[in-house]
Amino acid sequence: QLKLQFEALKNQLSPHFLFNSLNTISSLIYKDIKLSENYIRKLAVTYQYILNTDDQRLIRLDREIEMVQAYYFMQKIKYEDCINMDVNLSPSLNSTMIPPLSVQMLIENALKHNLINEEKQLKIEIYDEDQINIVVRNNFIPKPELLKIGNNLVDRPKNWDSHKIGLTNIRKRYMYFANKNIEVVFDDYFTVKLPVIKKSIEE
Repeated sequence: QLKLQFEALKNQLSPHFLFNSLNTISSLIYKDIKLSENYIRKLAVTYQYILNTDDQRLIRLDREIEMVQAYYFMQKIKYEDCINMDVNLSPSLNSTMIPPLSVQMLIENALKHNLINEEKQLKIEIYDEDQINIVVRNNFIPKPELLKIGNNLVDRPKNWDSHKIGLTNIRKRYMYFANKNIEVVFDDYFTVKLPVIKKSIEE
């Protein structure tokens, strides 16, 4: 349990992420003080969530989504209109549970493994499937070095391993903490279905 949690957390606390965030703040503070203040607040929300959930197996879904919204705000500053995220979850799911950082890791994977430019917007959707699954999906925009054949990618860059590691981590935590399997579908979209976990399981 501790090993799985550590693997999920250490990437979010990476010096690279913090360094990029501080660079963004340094740039914004001379252009838009109000925006830079909001960015700092979102960074604080992100880190507070990470630090507060480091010893929790499961967390309320609404708290995870609040953190994801803060993380997306920060990425939107960087990528502007090249990315868009739409969240459409039933309010009745707010009190259901989820392994911390599960949705955030999927958003981060979408940003890492797709070509992001002004020609085609990366679209990320988060919604529920009849309150049975939480669906996180994004359109697939292959990078020049990626070739999709069937359901496989060839000539993958080195960082493709990080994609598999993230999915493996989420899959293992769902099985370990809730005895549930996640579902991954790869076609024109990259889709991950996370089973809804009722609070009674945690109790």
